[in-house]
Amino acid sequence: MNADRPLIALEGIGRRYEGKRGAPVIALHSVSLKLYAGEFVCITGPSGSGKTTLMNILGCLDRPDGGTYSFAGHEVHRLSPDGMAWLRLNALGFVFQNYNLLGSVTARENVEMPGVYAGLAPSERRTRALGLLAALGLMERGGHRAAALSGGEQQRVSIARAMMNRALVILADEPTGALDKVSGHEVLRLLEQLAANGHTVILITHNADIAARGTRQIHLLDGRVISDSGAVYRAESVVARKELSLVPIGTVSFFARLAEYFRSALAAIRGNLLRARRWRVALTVSSIVLGVWTVVTMLTIAEGTYRYTLSQLSTLGADQVEVAPLRRENELAVALTLEDALAIAQEVSNVRSVVPRIDQLLPVRYGSNSTEAIVEGYAAIVIRPRADDHTPQVEHGQFITRWNNENRHQVAVIGWQIQDDLIPPGVDPVGQYVMVGDLPFLVVGVL
Repeated sequence: MNADRPLIALEGIGRRYEGKRGAPVIALHSVSLKLYAGEFVCITGPSGSGKTTLMNILGCLDRPDGGTYSFAGHEVHRLSPDGMAWLRLNALGFVFQNYNLLGSVTARENVEMPGVYAGLAPSERRTRALGLLAALGLMERGGHRAAALSGGEQQRVSIARAMMNRALVILADEPTGALDKVSGHEVLRLLEQLAANGHTVILITHNADIAARGTRQIHLLDGRVISDSGAVYRAESVVARKELSLVPIGTVSFFARLAEYFRSALAAIRGNLLRARRWRVALTVSSIVLGVWTVVTMLTIAEGTYRYTLSQLSTLGADQVEVAPLRRENELAVALTLEDALAIAQEVSNVRSVVPRIDQLLPVRYGSNSTEAIVEGYAAIVIRPRADDHTPQVEHGQFITRWNNENRHQVAVIGWQIQDDLIPPGVDPVGQYVMVGDLPFLVVGVL
């Protein structure tokens, strides 16, 4: 590309999210920037200023709601999913504050990982990874597990990983946030060297001293660019002259990649077995066995529940029909009466019983204890009694009888939750009076 043509061009980029209770949150307001090869750009701003959102859009991890994003002359929003994936894999490198390394494999294997996804041959991956580690002063640490490295060493490994596929742009999110001063200085020196070699380095930081080391400082506030020290690009940069063809790789077969993923999995298992992680492997295998046993047990329980449900369909009311008044828009519903229930029982030939019912949320009290509950009042009108007729089962006492209904006895059957909420321990609820609304009811049973 031409040296004076920006590697990245943003025009009117906007991004909004849905906040709490549906209120929109505008993370970016019409951001326009031109970033050039060889720049070391530091983006600063307070929390909530839009730095992370901008970084995600630059890294093709998020899409803007408006505006255009061009990378090396290609409009990113026009790329296919394969093209976007290719861009993230081959043109962009990510360096995170917490490194995001695989702790159970070696530093070299961590660096090789992007090459696995890019389809590089094992020999080429190994050679390139060792070269990067040597350039970053980690040649002797390449065979050590990532978890055994210091914080500064892990961050240098993550930088090598970002460079594995020769990324044009390095996106670094607070890369020194978890490091001591000496290690942080070393990481910044490496990023400066990458920019000097023609790579575009974009770094997010809260630290003004770190931002001052960049060749360009951009400050965000409330989703807007409020200051920009200006573009700096190097005409002699090798990267600045590189043309980029954004096409999916497609040179490695699916089965070849699958074999590489399988080899990576074996490497992780080997790392666990050979590096004093045997107890973790044992726990992992035990977890798998336990998971399989749990699935088998749950399937057994589900089968038993299914068979029990089939056997109880009649009790659960598979032959019940609920009748309710028709509600029309802008009209009051007419309540059904006891006479309506009797008419249904008399006029419909195959009805066994009719149960008029009304539900209402009412306060229920016993002594000084009170709660609110759905109170259901009904009268059982049995037309043709049969041996298989069922009434709700009670745990203690009895259910409401037809004699109670006909004589309008103020009796109630309560649920176990109401008993726990209202009746003190040791007190038999049957025979006690509870206030339902403003009326006393004698408790005759507990469901």
